[in-house]
This record gives sequence, C-alpha cells and structure tokens, in this order.
Amino acid sequence: MNVLILIFCRLLYNREEAAEMLGISLRKLDQLVVRGELKPRRIDDAVRFYIGELVRFASLDPAELNGSDTAAEDADAHAA
Repeated sequence: MNVLILIFCRLLYNREEAAEMLGISLRKLDQLVVRGELKPRRIDDAVRFYIGELVRFASLDPAELNGSDTAAEDADAHAA
C-alpha cells in the first residue's frame, strides 16, 4: 500500500488558489463544481476548497470523472 503524507499550512483555499494548485483555469474549476466533480465549502459568501477535496480530485483516474473529455474518448474507443 502506498501512503502519501502531505503537510500544508492551510486547510482551505479560495477559487484562484484551488485552480492554481490543480493546474487548471478558473473556468474549468467552475465547470467541475457545476458538474459536481469538485465540491466547494461555503463560509458566508466565500467559496473555499478543502485541501482534502483537492487531493481527492487530483488523485482520480480520468475515467472516473463524470463529464471529462477523457472519459468520453474512452467510451468512444470501447465502442469502436
């Protein structure tokens, strides 16, 4: 069993920070939230992303993503 231990100074990140950590645009981050693939936390009017949620998402196999282009391409490849 592989174990990954990460130490972070903070637990919650704003949209810009979360997108940067994942290496994606803000637009892509928002699309992932709308599709339910990435779940933010709301604190009053602020949107924050828990580091555990970012790590969970980053660890997913692309085929596990609901609306990903890769998952659609994989389905097309299997159909052919």
